Amino acid sequence: MLLKWITCEVDQSQRENFSQAQEQWNCVKNSVGFIGQVGGWCKNTSLACILTLWENKKCYDNFFLFVHDAITSKNEQQNYYNKIQVALAEPLIWMPGTERNIEDAVHSATILRVSECTIATQRQNHFIDMQLNLWVPAMARAGMLTGYFSHINENRFLVTTLWEEKTYRNYVEEQLPLCQEQSKAAKDLLKIVGYEVILLDQWQVINSIKI
Repeated sequence: MLLKWITCEVDQSQRENFSQAQEQWNCVKNSVGFIGQVGGWCKNTSLACILTLWENKKCYDNFFLFVHDAITSKNEQQNYYNKIQVALAEPLIWMPGTERNIEDAVHSATILRVSECTIATQRQNHFIDMQLNLWVPAMARAGMLTGYFSHINENRFLVTTLWEEKTYRNYVEEQLPLCQEQSKAAKDLLKIVGYEVILLDQWQVINSIKI
């Protein structure tokens, strides 16, 4: 599997135009290898965030070469943001939760939590071990729907989890501080950027073939 994580800086005056353009990505649902897409606005910002899942990089590369530009030419989305950042990540750990698969989780989720983590080289093994043995079980117990722990490149990692509102708030208040302390996360991290994305149904795209 391949994850594509996109953030776009959007002026307040262009939010509606950007959103309407984003809705036109629904046409990607029948692309070979496409699994699904969710997105929305990062809480209290005008930062648009989109997470797309593909079966593998070959499928994504074919889409980017032969389909991507036709969509952007039609929806003119590039005119509605000031800056875009894109990261491709390969999952290392599937994070099982209360839903049996990504498709069901996407239909239930109202929040996407994303953490971009840059890890000290000598602490990478510890960081990965803590994800597998501490964070994943803790988030599952807290009611996470599902998620992925992925590798971007070198010492950069991506943690993406899907939640319902109530269980997410409880996790942040009750479990997150304890996990941070137990995992000694501060010693692992050189940098972390967190996003709480309020998902929009209009930006959701699911492959028409059952996942």
